[in-house]
Amino acid sequence: MKDFLGNEINIGDKVIFIEKGNGGAKLTLGTVYKIDSGIAYMKIKCPNGSELDWPWGSRSKSIFKVGNSQIIIS
Repeated sequence: MKDFLGNEINIGDKVIFIEKGNGGAKLTLGTVYKIDSGIAYMKIKCPNGSELDWPWGSRSKSIFKVGNSQIIIS
């Protein structure tokens, strides 16, 4: 699977994804724990410090790999 910039995403990678819910959307940091049929599923940290398996996955157009990626804004 690839993110929207074409970077390969694997299980265990840290990613920023668009978390949709409650009538809105926000950017959320997570760790990929499963990839199935082009959809990545992430674990996210809750405010109380516990981890939650985010039940809805993200497709390539709404996910960004953290780390070795580069965005150039001109």
